[in-house]
Amino acid sequence: MRYIETIKIVNGTILNIELHEQRILRSIGRAIDLNLSIPPKYSVGVVKMRIVYDYDKIHSINFYNYILPKINTLKLVCCDDIDYHLKYENRDSINELTAQRGGCDDILIIKNNLVSDTSFCNVIFKNDNGLFTPKTPLLKGVKRQQLIESGIIRELDIAKDNILSYNKIYLVNAMIEIGEVEIDVVNCIRNGMKFSCR
Repeated sequence: MRYIETIKIVNGTILNIELHEQRILRSIGRAIDLNLSIPPKYSVGVVKMRIVYDYDKIHSINFYNYILPKINTLKLVCCDDIDYHLKYENRDSINELTAQRGGCDDILIIKNNLVSDTSFCNVIFKNDNGLFTPKTPLLKGVKRQQLIESGIIRELDIAKDNILSYNKIYLVNAMIEIGEVEIDVVNCIRNGMKFSCR
C-alpha cells in the first residue's frame, strides 16, 4: 500500500510539518522526517511538494509551482461504501465518482446521507451561526485539522438536505487556504448542484 502526502511550501518554508508528520505516522505507524531539501528553483512563491511513500521507503518527491484551481459548481454524488480515511496513492474510487460530475467543476460526495468532501478538498460551510465542517469527511485533512484546533471552524453533521441552510462553501486542503476557493451555494445549485442521489 502506497500513500501520498501533499505539502505546501511558501517562499522556501515548508508549512504544517508537524500535522503532516502526524498523518504519516497514522498511515504507516512510523515517522518520516519532512525537513527535506528544496531545489532552489522552488524556493520562491507557492509550491506543491508531493511525496509518495510506503512503510519501507519514500518512492518519489516531486515539486510543482502551484496554481489555485477555479471551482464554481459542484455535483452531488452519493456513495455509501467509499473509504479514503488514509491518503492512499490509489484514488480509483474517487476518480470513478468524479467522472460523474457532468458539466460541473467538481463533485461533493454524500455518504450515508451526510456531506463528506469534494474529490480533493475538505469543505467548510458558512451561515449566520459560523463556519462548520462535516464530522464525516472522507479524509481528515491537515488544513481542516489546523482550522479546528485554532477554533476557526467547528465540526457538525451536515445532512444532504440541510445544504441549503448555508450560503457559502469554502474548499480547503493542504494547498488551499480558507477563503481562496469560495462557492456561493445559490449559484452553485443553479449552475449544477443536484439533490438527487441514487
